[in-house]
Amino acid sequence: MIKFKAMMRCLAILIFILSISLTTRAQLPKVGIEGAVNIPRVVGSQQFRYAFSGTYDFQLAATVKLFEGFRAGLGFSYTFFINNPDIFSYKVTTGAATGASVPYDTKFISQSAFLALKYDRLLSKAIFLSPYLHAGMSFNNYANIYYPDPKPANTLSPYFNAPWLQLGSCVNFISEKYLAFSVNLGYSMLLQKFNAQLPYFSEVTEIKYARNRSIMSWLNIGFGFNLYIPDKSTKKA
Repeated sequence: MIKFKAMMRCLAILIFILSISLTTRAQLPKVGIEGAVNIPRVVGSQQFRYAFSGTYDFQLAATVKLFEGFRAGLGFSYTFFINNPDIFSYKVTTGAATGASVPYDTKFISQSAFLALKYDRLLSKAIFLSPYLHAGMSFNNYANIYYPDPKPANTLSPYFNAPWLQLGSCVNFISEKYLAFSVNLGYSMLLQKFNAQLPYFSEVTEIKYARNRSIMSWLNIGFGFNLYIPDKSTKKA
């Protein structure tokens, strides 16, 4: 598991670096709309990995070409996690003698507004690479938290904000003159450590004794699209 995570991180960084150095810049229209649907895989701290499993990630951004293939814009990301099925089942037994059980169906939702920076490089007339950097603020919350009855008085707010970064690259395949589809690989980071008290997981044995040395992060693997708005230069071409 550790080797897989390290390999995927290195692969994301390697693709990002290689993408910048390859061939000629892409001749694409000035304004574009980009979207992606990904599957997030948690690779951050051990506590975070034990606590949650990624379900889906959706991103949408509008970008404008600046110069030499560079693009910049604004975007929004929505990532959804459920409590890890390898650690939790819907009912977790708390006492063999009593047969008592605790229902866990906790969600983690991360919504981010970001500045998008990318660089388009043509490999051929139909394929181009796009390394990118997304940076912004993430607005996060835990939902459907299980609390004992009566609810403890010292529970923390399930809402928190944190800086968010995503580094990645995508391979784009031009389908029509103003439309391309892509395969994406990205590495997302919340610049904050996981706090098991927020979703009230701090007393779950597997999580309580797990390490929490690194920040909350996950890999995104998925598919996307690029829709470009025609301008004068591309119409003449």
